Amino acid sequence: MTDYRRLFVGGLPFLVLVLGMGGLWLHLLVSEEDVRWPEADSPGVEGQWVQPPAAVRTFADLQTYSAIWERPLFSEQRKPDFQSAAPTDVPPPGVDDLTLTGVILAPPMRRAWLKQRGGQILSLKEGDLLPNGWSLIRIEDRKIEISYGAHRHILTISSLRLPTSSQ
Repeated sequence: MTDYRRLFVGGLPFLVLVLGMGGLWLHLLVSEEDVRWPEADSPGVEGQWVQPPAAVRTFADLQTYSAIWERPLFSEQRKPDFQSAAPTDVPPPGVDDLTLTGVILAPPMRRAWLKQRGGQILSLKEGDLLPNGWSLIRIEDRKIEISYGAHRHILTISSLRLPTSSQ
């Protein structure tokens, strides 16, 4: 019995919609009033033909929108996209001096910690730029993806493993 009830309750909104549309169609079918559309070329008040006004487009001066590119919008952390001025045939800077040391994936916060060869610790979120020009694209469970123009590179957390006992 519960299966029939579930089908009835699940199909009830659809049934109400179909019955409502059918009632509307039937009302329009039997109503005696005809729809009267105005003539396309109707004369004006004085017997002359009325021309609709031409659409006049005015364009705003570009300087009125200068605030869009002069200051960040929506949040203080918003920065312009990194534009690489380097030619495409030049290889990207190396990432051998970077080590991924930690990742936090709590719902309000997604952070990655990198350690540079000199010992400096970097705390980055998605979209941040590294000092060497690479951009942090994605943070995952144990790895991050960085990009430099068309080049992409993945850094993973290298964790030490305990030796297994051979007994």
